[in-house]
Amino acid sequence: MGYAGSLNTSVSTLVQIFSIGVAGIFGVGLVANMLRAQVAQWTEDSQAYSRSIQQAVSMVMAVVIAAYATEISGQVSGIISGMGDEASIIGGWKQIASIVITTIVSLGFIVMAVTVMWQALKAQFAQAAGASGVLSSSMTRIVGAIFGLTMTVGTVQLFKWIVTRLFA
Repeated sequence: MGYAGSLNTSVSTLVQIFSIGVAGIFGVGLVANMLRAQVAQWTEDSQAYSRSIQQAVSMVMAVVIAAYATEISGQVSGIISGMGDEASIIGGWKQIASIVITTIVSLGFIVMAVTVMWQALKAQFAQAAGASGVLSSSMTRIVGAIFGLTMTVGTVQLFKWIVTRLFA
C-alpha cells in the first residue's frame, strides 16, 4: 500500500472516531440545552431561552457535520489518493474547497429554512390570537431570513468564483 493508500485509511479511521465522539458529546449537550431552554421558557427568561436555542442550533449543525463526516472523508480520501502530479494536486484542493463550501452552505440553508418555517408558524398563532406585535415581528424575521438566504446564495457564487480564480 502506498503513501496515499495509508493516508486514506488513516484519515477514514480518524474521521469515524471523531464522528462518534462529536455525535455523543453534542447529543448529550443538545438534550441538556433543550432542558435549559424549557426552564428558561417557564421562568420567562427570554435571554436565556434565546441563548439556549442558538446553542442548540449550533449543536444540531455539528451533529449533522459529524453524521456526514464519513461520507465527506470518503470523498476527500478519494481526492487525496488521486493526487500525483502538480495539476492533480491543484485540482484536488479545488474539489476539497468545493466540498467545504457546499457543506457550509447546506447547513446555512437548513438553518434559514427552519427559521422561516418557525416564524411562519409563530405568525399563524399570532394572527389567530390577534397579537399584531408578534405578527409584525414574525413577518420581519421571515423577510430577514429570506434576505439572508439571498445573501448566502450570492456568497456561494462569490466563493466559487474566488476558488475558480485561485486554482485556475
